[in-house]
Amino acid sequence: MKKMKLIWLSMAIIGTVVSFAACGDKGGSSNGGNDSFEEGILDDEPEGDDNVPEADETVAFGAGVAAEYPISSEMQGKLEALSTDYSKVNWQIAYAPSNNEGVIVSETSYFDDNRNYLVVAFTNLTDEGVKLSFEGFAENTEGDVVQDLLESDVELGPQCTIVRNLEFDNAEPSGEIKWNSFNVEAGTEEYVPWEMTSELGKNPSGEYYIQATITADVNMSHVGTNGYGYVLDKDGNILAGAIESSGDKVEFYGVESFGGENADVAYFVNLFKAHF
Repeated sequence: MKKMKLIWLSMAIIGTVVSFAACGDKGGSSNGGNDSFEEGILDDEPEGDDNVPEADETVAFGAGVAAEYPISSEMQGKLEALSTDYSKVNWQIAYAPSNNEGVIVSETSYFDDNRNYLVVAFTNLTDEGVKLSFEGFAENTEGDVVQDLLESDVELGPQCTIVRNLEFDNAEPSGEIKWNSFNVEAGTEEYVPWEMTSELGKNPSGEYYIQATITADVNMSHVGTNGYGYVLDKDGNILAGAIESSGDKVEFYGVESFGGENADVAYFVNLFKAHF
């Protein structure tokens, strides 16, 4: 299991700072079913010394949003206890929008094929299905809004994670998302235990793919919520990601090598009992 590196921000950071889930458990196990942020205050510049250099200040990834919505110790414990693919990824920050006590938002970024990406994960730590409705705006390091997160009635099963993969092109994600709203209510789908395994393979043309295998006692569905797969390095950092093409399979077209850095995979999808 990859160890998460969450950035804890309970005080102002001054100076330079170096920056859909698998409800089924890894290895096929079963899925069941404030501190306040005090801003630092800088003293006035010393009198009579006009040559004092200004500090090179760089704010850590997602510092503002993580400080605005801190995770309770109870939720942090539940997050660290997860044995799903969520725990494989090296998330840079995690927080609880609107200070809700059930759903965690985690973020990380990666660079692939000359583009920057921001991955936003939503994890349901409760034992019941929920529905999410949210409005958020993801910013780059210049404070400009690059991508929107505007969705309603998004189903999310117990102990599950879904992700949104946001392309930033040449802009660098800051990790800051301005949440205008974030609402959690009871879900409407029926969730039952299921298991999942996923592995990295190559097709006859030598291109990589991730194949997920789902096992359950009933027919399962994820209509409206396509899966998303990621290739990870040994530290859980994302090397590449792609959306499911068909049959719980993620294909990396034209990719025949990850430079020997690929060490694991993570696959995220929200599954519920099929209606047929």
